[in-house]
Amino acid sequence: MPADPIFAQWLQDDARWALREDATLKARWGESAVVSERITAIATEAAASAEADQQLAFMSGPLVEDEHVLPIGDGWSQHLGRVITLFSSGLGYEAGLDVFLISAEDDHATGLTTLVVLRRL
Repeated sequence: MPADPIFAQWLQDDARWALREDATLKARWGESAVVSERITAIATEAAASAEADQQLAFMSGPLVEDEHVLPIGDGWSQHLGRVITLFSSGLGYEAGLDVFLISAEDDHATGLTTLVVLRRL
């Protein structure tokens, strides 16, 4: 089945870049500061800017890696590499906690998904 030509053109377009810096962290860490780059399918510049702002705010502090096992949900993988708000009474996130989703592995035999996330300390 041939691809839609407009969709094919969109796939071949150059990426758009949105740069965000934290002046305090840059002054403290200089050239050894962490640089995070990500190419996504975010459709609009406004949405990409909002995501860049959210990632900068999230990544600007100390982080810890957590692993959580949850019932299989709808499409965790679509959120890989993004900051999401996770709600879970069993995890102590009753009010919701912003986490950066690193991986999501579904185990259909058990009906469970293992999420690996970064959260701020």
